[in-house]
Amino acid sequence: MTKRWQQGATHRKSLAAALALSCALVLSGCSNLPFDMPNLPFELPQLPQLPELPFDLPDPSSLPNPFAALGVSTSVEEARAAKASEKTSTLTSDDLVQAGILTVGLQTNQISAPFIVEGTGRSIYGIDVDFASAVADELGLAVRFVEVTDIDDPLATGVCDIVLDAAPARTKTAAIVGGYYETGVAFFSKEASHVATVDELQGKTVALQDGSVSQGALNRTTISMEQRPYTNLNESFEALVAGEVDYVLCDAYPGAYLAAAYDGADFAGLLTSPSMVGIAAPVDKANLQLALKDAIASVSDGGAMDIIRSTWINGMPTLTETDVIANVPIREDAPPLDEWGTVQDGSNAGSNAVIITQSMVDEANARAEAESYTDYSYTEDNSYTEDYSYSEDTETYSDDVVA
Repeated sequence: MTKRWQQGATHRKSLAAALALSCALVLSGCSNLPFDMPNLPFELPQLPQLPELPFDLPDPSSLPNPFAALGVSTSVEEARAAKASEKTSTLTSDDLVQAGILTVGLQTNQISAPFIVEGTGRSIYGIDVDFASAVADELGLAVRFVEVTDIDDPLATGVCDIVLDAAPARTKTAAIVGGYYETGVAFFSKEASHVATVDELQGKTVALQDGSVSQGALNRTTISMEQRPYTNLNESFEALVAGEVDYVLCDAYPGAYLAAAYDGADFAGLLTSPSMVGIAAPVDKANLQLALKDAIASVSDGGAMDIIRSTWINGMPTLTETDVIANVPIREDAPPLDEWGTVQDGSNAGSNAVIITQSMVDEANARAEAESYTDYSYTEDNSYTEDYSYSEDTETYSDDVVA
């Protein structure tokens, strides 16, 4: 009896659902359905002609999102477009190389991952691309990227409005506005994430690049470590996770980027004090400098920079003096270390190179697609798709970044 009642209840529920669906579809005027409607035990009544309303129905697009309370919002692309549309640029053609567009210089000849990552089809990603795009949104401008080989000349000759990765030691005539990341030489290890002590470092093996800024910084100290040079940072981190070395020494951000790719690697403290890197702008463009300052603050305070950090350096927080290894002994004859971290002894052979493997390219492309990043892929005429254009003004990409 109970089973028959359950079957009858199930039948009644199914019939009720079918009736409700049928009525709804009839009322809405739907036709050409991809399935056959069930046969009903009665004829649906003829619906009367609805009278004309004495007022106009509101435009549905103007109504509030009914799912907002449930945490359901628009897509990332829609949200970004809406945010950009909220901004009205105060900058004129006198302030910009091209009206309505922020032209951004990328130093692709010397800046590598995670700031600039070249993907398949010469598409580009990275902290610099995401940060510049967020700043342009705050300014109410479109963004265009051009390739530059230094800071001062492109700004002085009107090639671009700003150049990223700018520090006082790297420019003579430009104004440095704000800051969006910190540079500093850092240790990475397989131990639990903590700031190492000098005693923990003494006598240990360290992977680094011969002639690099990081090696120069270590050689300024009296810390005794067995240095094992590797061609690039990828090989250094591979040696670390394989247990062949105790530490990797490199610039903090490339290290954090690779530490996320090589399981078991953690930040272990800064060997040098962190210095802020910002945006370079023409010294005579006061309006642009003020607007950039406000935009950078909005990107940082509004959480956009936290998202960028999470994407590219596994959420590593802003580096401060509390992250510096305490009481590092410096040699009495040590050469000075400038704000960019370069050892001024004439022996610096360049910065740390990161080899972009195919798996990293695939991961970057997948990440960009999953998070609805704007596609910056090149077309045959060397211009980006959508609103982002690219100009081949200078040299090609540096060989330090190998796809």
